[in-house]
Amino acid sequence: MGFIVNQPIRPCRYDFVIDLGTKFIKVQCKTSHLADTVGKAIMFSCQSTRNAKTGRTNRVSYTKDEIDYFYTCWEGQGYLVPVNQCSDSKTLRFEAKTPIKTMCWASDYEIEKILEKELEK
Repeated sequence: MGFIVNQPIRPCRYDFVIDLGTKFIKVQCKTSHLADTVGKAIMFSCQSTRNAKTGRTNRVSYTKDEIDYFYTCWEGQGYLVPVNQCSDSKTLRFEAKTPIKTMCWASDYEIEKILEKELEK
């Protein structure tokens, strides 16, 4: 899309930064998987996992101070989801038999649309 994308050189909570020319947005990448068996939705975790010295796995949520967006990709289409719209996981729907007002539609989070909105701010 023509934007400069930067990667941190030391470990931090975000994976890359998109330079929009007038501002930077911090992005954390997440792997998505089918949320159902019929391919009508994808889901991704909005937490990181850390292994504790006790052998337990700790799940840690991200905050708006650490990142601006989660990025995930499905079948060649990228999606940017604002961190403040996520909890432990996020589901993006492609279609629904019975739509509910609170459903999150994948088309609303397509990377091209989100970056265009960011440029308008």
